[in-house]
Amino acid sequence: MEENRIKKVRQFCVSFMMLCLAFLGVFLVQKKTEPREANAEISAFAPDTSGDKEELTQTEEMGEPEGGHALSEVQTSAWSHVFGTNIPEIVKQQGDYCVLIRKGTGALDSVSEEMIYRKLTVGVQGSVSEDDVLRISRNALYVGQPKVPVVEIPEELKNVPLVREPKTAEEDSLLSLELSETDGTTKVVLEFNSVYEVELTEDEEFIYLNLIRPHEKYENIVVLDAGHGGRDPGTSGGGVSEASVNLAVVRYVKELLDQQEDWKIYYTRLTNILPDLSTRVEFANALHADMLISVHCNYNPAKSMNGVEVLYSGVQGQGDLLNSKALANICSDYVSEATGLKERKLVERSSNLHIIKYCTMPMALIEFGFMSNASDLALITSEAGQRQCAEAIYRSIESAYARMDEN
Repeated sequence: MEENRIKKVRQFCVSFMMLCLAFLGVFLVQKKTEPREANAEISAFAPDTSGDKEELTQTEEMGEPEGGHALSEVQTSAWSHVFGTNIPEIVKQQGDYCVLIRKGTGALDSVSEEMIYRKLTVGVQGSVSEDDVLRISRNALYVGQPKVPVVEIPEELKNVPLVREPKTAEEDSLLSLELSETDGTTKVVLEFNSVYEVELTEDEEFIYLNLIRPHEKYENIVVLDAGHGGRDPGTSGGGVSEASVNLAVVRYVKELLDQQEDWKIYYTRLTNILPDLSTRVEFANALHADMLISVHCNYNPAKSMNGVEVLYSGVQGQGDLLNSKALANICSDYVSEATGLKERKLVERSSNLHIIKYCTMPMALIEFGFMSNASDLALITSEAGQRQCAEAIYRSIESAYARMDEN
């Protein structure tokens, strides 16, 4: 009897101890896992210097910002990752795509742009590191050197312009990032993944570069191309290079277009540089332009050849309100009428002329007279003749848009 009672007491003690150990184990597991969960959440939001995308999987709970409307959920989560709950008022001016450069104790010094090469250089007084250049792409944050995947291009496509445009909505907006410091000023060179209009603002801590795709901002976009340039002078006559004539005409067109508010005009060059043909085509295609007009001068060993020729594509714009042949015909009529040069013919060259073959919008390549012909050369190299050609190009653009509006 006594032995049974002792045995029961022992069994009760063992069961009680096991139950206590179980409760203790649960308690320790909870204490151990809680910090890990919190740290994992912080890691998911904390930027690193690898250039990898930081997914913002949660939206910060925020109240109504002072003095304005609440930010969108996507904006809120992205910007909260940078600023926490104290989001500056200036953030409301930014869109879904923005580059932030932390100024530290310095200040904005200079800004220069090479839009055709998708590059922007920002000068900042003081030191700037790679970690100070942040990119917000909708709901993702990138910091440090961008990671760009290597693209294998088949041999048959290597001469085809590779139009670099974002493949996903949250792709890093940078293809490359370079920093150099000289005399106390850091130059931050940004190469973008596409063509952007950059709106710059700043506060005490950051420079903000708001990135907008041109075709999302402007309704009417035209690209003007001054042929040749730099080490490629083109043809010549009377000691004057074709490249310089082409550039002069485009600059005179720009004087007229600067007064026009309804069209946005982009230029492949306004100085004596040489963007290669693929760069020019890629630029125009990435802009989603309505039309491209390229200015050139002609040459022929037969000195008697003279007049205006306009080259076009038999492919681009077919079935659209405006196609290449229609644009070429408009340009030919206006240039011949304005300059008095003989109107020769339209020439279809989509099979073997790079800029015509690969551009995706209606385009016309104007051969503004023959530099091998004495009469044409006199007009081509005169300011009066160049201004007449520029006026004709302006009227051609006007007529092309009118044609589109009528249809």
